[in-house]
Amino acid sequence: MGDFKTRRHIFKAKDLQKEGNAFSLIGSSGKVLGMALKSCEKSTKPIYVSVGHRISLDTALRLTHSCCKYRVPEPIRQADIRSREYIRKNVNVS
Repeated sequence: MGDFKTRRHIFKAKDLQKEGNAFSLIGSSGKVLGMALKSCEKSTKPIYVSVGHRISLDTALRLTHSCCKYRVPEPIRQADIRSREYIRKNVNVS
């Protein structure tokens, strides 16, 4: 997703006012590469959603938004919390 136009993206990100608002990320070729999504009301930065194996962009966007209680989707948030806890308890820092 590295070839979309950055300035236009920054301008559009400011237009994401309400939770669930999204806009397409369009590459220089004109192809839709993904979507930027305002995942929750308090979020000031969008998250980026793209297609996956056997899932459409629309479905990926809806599924991602349904998993967002906070900015980061809950499965990723929980994995981060648990991995940090494991490291804190089990990895010796010298």
